[in-house]
Amino acid sequence: MAANDYSDWRLDDTGEDAELDFSSWQTSSKDAIIFAIQCSESMHALREDLPQEEDGSGDYKPRTNFEIALRSALELQKRKVVVGPNHAVGIVFWDTLEKKGGHRSMYVHKEVGLITAQSMQEQMQVLAQQEKNPNYLKKRFQPSSECMSIADILTACATLLPSKTATRRVFLITDNDDPVAGMSRDRATALRTAARTRAGDLYDHGWNILPFFISSPGHPFDMRKFWREALSREGQEDSFDTSMDLLSSFDDLIREMQVREIPRRTLFHIPLTLAEGVVIDVKGYGFVTVQSKGQYKYLVDRDGVLKEASIKTTYIDKDDQGEVPKTDIRYALAFGKTWDDDMKHPFKDAMDVDEDESKPKTRGKRGNVLSAEDVPPVTRHEVLFTQEKMKELRSMDLEPGIKILGFKDRSELTFFDNIKHSTFIYPSEDEYTGSTRTFAALLHSLSKKEKIGIALAVTRRGYTPQFVALVPQEETLDPDSGAQQLPPGFHMIPFPFADDIRESAYDQLMRCDEHEKETALAFVTKLTIRSGYEADNYPNPSLRLHYKNLEAAAFNEEFNIEEFEDLTMPNYASIQRRAGKLIEEFKDAVDADKRSAGFVAVATGAKRQAETTVDEAEVRSRHSSGQLAKMTVVQLTAFLRGRDVVPAGKKKAELVEQVEQYLSKYG
Repeated sequence: MAANDYSDWRLDDTGEDAELDFSSWQTSSKDAIIFAIQCSESMHALREDLPQEEDGSGDYKPRTNFEIALRSALELQKRKVVVGPNHAVGIVFWDTLEKKGGHRSMYVHKEVGLITAQSMQEQMQVLAQQEKNPNYLKKRFQPSSECMSIADILTACATLLPSKTATRRVFLITDNDDPVAGMSRDRATALRTAARTRAGDLYDHGWNILPFFISSPGHPFDMRKFWREALSREGQEDSFDTSMDLLSSFDDLIREMQVREIPRRTLFHIPLTLAEGVVIDVKGYGFVTVQSKGQYKYLVDRDGVLKEASIKTTYIDKDDQGEVPKTDIRYALAFGKTWDDDMKHPFKDAMDVDEDESKPKTRGKRGNVLSAEDVPPVTRHEVLFTQEKMKELRSMDLEPGIKILGFKDRSELTFFDNIKHSTFIYPSEDEYTGSTRTFAALLHSLSKKEKIGIALAVTRRGYTPQFVALVPQEETLDPDSGAQQLPPGFHMIPFPFADDIRESAYDQLMRCDEHEKETALAFVTKLTIRSGYEADNYPNPSLRLHYKNLEAAAFNEEFNIEEFEDLTMPNYASIQRRAGKLIEEFKDAVDADKRSAGFVAVATGAKRQAETTVDEAEVRSRHSSGQLAKMTVVQLTAFLRGRDVVPAGKKKAELVEQVEQYLSKYG
């Protein structure tokens, strides 16, 4: 195994913050996408089975596969123009009669470049003409009798896409499952081999080819005829990704493109140490990333021209207001309370104080100790560290990597151990040959024995070490199509530290009776979504409204907020219709329980009030365990008033004594 210090994988931590802001991180690298849409007779054929739109006169006009593909490209650009403004997108049509761009039977509709409002408006105008005349696109982009070979299409796309981008992808859209149909066997074999060779070259250079196949009524798309062999990687024909590729509607194509347009980005790339001298190479991927509205740009008006203003951080001396070099900066951490804090000193009354009675008279400073007459020395609250020392304290001077410490039964990992979202670990062959085989052996062994790995992880330089659980996940395939549903790998789950754990506020909870359970189960079952939670169906309403406003402003369109629909709002009418009676039965069952009289309803107001609901069983439990003093004044007061007892005062000691008297009297 080659030695490597992994220095090029680590983050250059020049700031003082241990945690980085990833809000704009996923748009920091430039991506390039080219839509390669087939322009054939079948793609231009009108289809009555596809979702149709009203043309303004009350009539509904049919759509074509070509229109659906073009609308999909436009919708994806609308999404990327706000989440990835530095990304490049291009659109080409192949098998066209008119040539544009230097390639036979290919028309470059949009050069690969940044997404602009002008280019999107031009595409919208073309689609507007299609809405008026369903045959507009067919007349505008006429199909050619000569068909391009798939190898030539990939070669043309390779020449159009820029090479200096983080990710380069070709979205290949077609409804023809057999481009070599009707050809001689030798000719078909040669074209299939040429396509596979060219695709393999692109894969080797870091390209991704993502096909979108469209089925037609009575003719389901069969990838086995040509595409499985032509686009699969060498030796991976059986694992060719076919999931969600057989698309037949506009909504399906849009949803699938939105999923695939987000490239996978590695959160870290570090070594995984299994034992002394046994090291493999792994990458970490995030399955869940919080989306934000992006960063604003600051503009300055210079002679009527808006120019972007850059941001510069400087440190200013508090006294002379002079700029301080970053090398002179020291970091101070608080350590306890001192006389400088806004508090009364415990020895203040016994000390000789200044006229303003704010600080004691000191007789000198000894190092980090501040002393005063007749007062014991007090440690200063500002402990100074250099930037290098701060980094060392955060990371404990450990290098980035994952080191396996041991193994445990999978059953010992509880639900409460997962306090943060996990990271998915997958092998890489970049530094150590054989990492994939070693990784797979460890994965299969732990899965078979139902074990998990316990490891110490430092994912980036300057990051705090954390203990993690490595939970194995075997590959899952679709039983019908054989497509991969879940990839093989490890979920790295950070364990909580002792400082992260808080005790529960309740020692003992009330238990409902069987009748209450049955009434609750009835309405919960009635309102259960059988298909489970689908995140794609519930977009963030704040982000969605933000993007709609940006889109309307960019295209000079009116945006009526009254027409905006928040898909996260519950459908109360449907809930009432489906389970209204069952919910009433549950409420009646709870009200009939005598123990419910021990709760006090909280009045609602403009200002949020503290929780005051108090259960008598809980109060008695705390009283018997000697923890009654841990209850708040609000809770104690609510408990007394709920039993028609006037609180004796506002101090906790008085309220605790009064509650104890009540419990003793009515025990």
